[in-house]
Amino acid sequence: MKKSSIVKIRKELADELINYEGEPVRFDDLPIKLLDDILFEHYESGKVFAYELNNDNLPCDIIRKIDFTGVSFDGFRCSINFKGIKGVTINPQNMLGKDLSSAKFDGVTFELDERGFDGVHLCNTSFKGARVKDDKPIIINPQTLMYRSLYCCEFDGVVFNGLFDDVDVRCADFTGSRGAVINPQTLFCKNLEGTKLSGVSFSDGFDNVCVEWADFSGSMNAFIDPQKIYDKSLINTNLKDTFIINYNMNGVKLKNTNFAGANGDVQIDPQKIYNKILTGCVFTGVNFIGALDDCTLYGTSFVGSTGAYVNDIETIKFDDSTIFDDVVDMANAYEEINERTKVIQKIKYKIRLSMTDSSQ
Repeated sequence: MKKSSIVKIRKELADELINYEGEPVRFDDLPIKLLDDILFEHYESGKVFAYELNNDNLPCDIIRKIDFTGVSFDGFRCSINFKGIKGVTINPQNMLGKDLSSAKFDGVTFELDERGFDGVHLCNTSFKGARVKDDKPIIINPQTLMYRSLYCCEFDGVVFNGLFDDVDVRCADFTGSRGAVINPQTLFCKNLEGTKLSGVSFSDGFDNVCVEWADFSGSMNAFIDPQKIYDKSLINTNLKDTFIINYNMNGVKLKNTNFAGANGDVQIDPQKIYNKILTGCVFTGVNFIGALDDCTLYGTSFVGSTGAYVNDIETIKFDDSTIFDDVVDMANAYEEINERTKVIQKIKYKIRLSMTDSSQ
């Protein structure tokens, strides 16, 4: 059929579906080739959804009113959010360039052959809500992926079968996955920055490993020596379920660091923390062995800590979001500040009143 006729059919289809409110419609009575031409725009490099059915100028989401059961997605450029698109079944080996980057596969069924995800490119890919035909597990061997990249992916529902040697896991979310056993020493650039590590088991230590922005809650066997991690930095790190194997925190960088649920004897002398910055931290379970004087404490919580004290409250930087519960004698320090503030206010008021009287 001529391209002009195909375009007219697409426009008529869109018009019919604009106000349609029922279940997605399956057009299985049309010839497969014709249906493919109607639904997709074809290029030499692959295919995408037809512009007339999927563009920002349409008054509603036409694509999600169509049932794609039985429609081939071979050669499809799949860097889209499939959530709400019914009946999509794909083989990752047959996608354009084997590229699954930036795709969200919620609701998609994978039809895998013996190659599985071998040679497939993953980056900013989400498997949350996806399934495999016949309810088999989604199995991924990181060693056989294109570029060995798991960068910024979500692996809910995935089973890992393979090593993570030289694999890029930065910003990956392992929540809901199974089987991930990671040796931090063999990772790409020894970098766990931004990872969510629930369900991950570690097989070696973290010497020179970057753990900034990493969330260890739900992980297993994470034994961390703060003196040996990359740059001595625990900035934006959630240490729940880790084992702190060296209580010496001297020179360690803390900011938005969460110690709640960490195991081990965590002792902190605030005077020896890097630049005395303890902003946004949660110190539950921490034992303080020095004063908080001269420290920056915006947004920090001392609830559940022990030993924290202040000699001179005038020297610390804090605001209303700082929670001083369990800090020794802070109530007395607050009372002193409040009393002083009241006296200063009375003095200022008296001076202004005297200035008013003298001007009359």
